Amino acid sequence: MSRGNYQTSASLPKRYNRGMRSRIILLLWVLGILFPIAWLGRFSLTFNRLFNNIFAPTWMHVVMHAFLYAVLVILFIGVFIPSKIFTNHDRSHPPLWARITLILVVAVFGIGLLQETLQALNQGYIHIPGLIEDLGVDLMGGLAGILISYGLFFRKSKAY
Repeated sequence: MSRGNYQTSASLPKRYNRGMRSRIILLLWVLGILFPIAWLGRFSLTFNRLFNNIFAPTWMHVVMHAFLYAVLVILFIGVFIPSKIFTNHDRSHPPLWARITLILVVAVFGIGLLQETLQALNQGYIHIPGLIEDLGVDLMGGLAGILISYGLFFRKSKAY
């Protein structure tokens, strides 16, 4: 039986497999951010107690939000933005990294707003000060992820 042009994942180039795996990890990370984990506490008192003990302190809540969005940005940059973009130092054009940073900040804000909306729908009410605080922490985590990514993925050339 002929397989035609069909290729198995084993026959695809390794770069394609790495790229697809990275995209799947990014997708799962976004879904994990959006899923209202506290909702699971409705079905298990033990899970609810554990969740509240871990995430009730404000500092832990802030650290987790910042961590989630920093990793989100690092994954996004690693998957979608080729490093050669940042080694081109043509001064006649506006810096591409500035536009990419703006797109990343908007993406973080959009995903954060969607996550907060899903959380509010799950809880049945909207707490505006908490929403603003969480979005601010999400943006700060996203900015930290941008800075970390630029340090990890992109090296300054000697021409700069």
